[in-house]
Amino acid sequence: MKKYLFYALIILTALSCRRTPEAEISASSTVVDVNETITFTNNSENTRSYFWDFGDGTTSTEESPSKAYSSPGYYGVVMQGFSRKERDDDVARLSILVRGMEGEYEGEFTGFTTGGGKVEVERATGSTDITIRPAGLPSFMAEVTANNFVAPEQSGTIDGSEYTISATGKVEGNQLTFYYELISSGVELEGSFDGTK
Repeated sequence: MKKYLFYALIILTALSCRRTPEAEISASSTVVDVNETITFTNNSENTRSYFWDFGDGTTSTEESPSKAYSSPGYYGVVMQGFSRKERDDDVARLSILVRGMEGEYEGEFTGFTTGGGKVEVERATGSTDITIRPAGLPSFMAEVTANNFVAPEQSGTIDGSEYTISATGKVEGNQLTFYYELISSGVELEGSFDGTK
């Protein structure tokens, strides 16, 4: 009987010594310009190995990596820290805003609005959302994730005519591309824009 109690005590002691990972990260800056290097610091406890996902398709297994984003956008960084033998894990998250979507783009419209045109992209200070102001079309707000954006259906009135507009697009480097759907006076119109700064 004493033998079983002894083994039970050893197992209980071993289990109580098992340390649960506590993931915590920080960054040298959370608002940067395109190609500006960010140094991530891993402040985790009870972790032995790491997996970083930078939100743009790149990853790292370094403890405290550095990263530069090549396209403007709003990126969600996730670091997963693992315990010894990877039995347990914890996750820490951080958001990085890479400036540069803002500005005036010149390019070509296809569809309803055709030919050369300009599109202005604005972002309020501290906001992750952008306002897109295409020449010849209603302006619209878009939610940014990484370097992609989605403008859910938005309605308004221009010169007494009601409209609904929605769009999806992305910014890669200095290139802006988006597709839109506009319903005006009951007529559905589609088109796209491709331009550069």
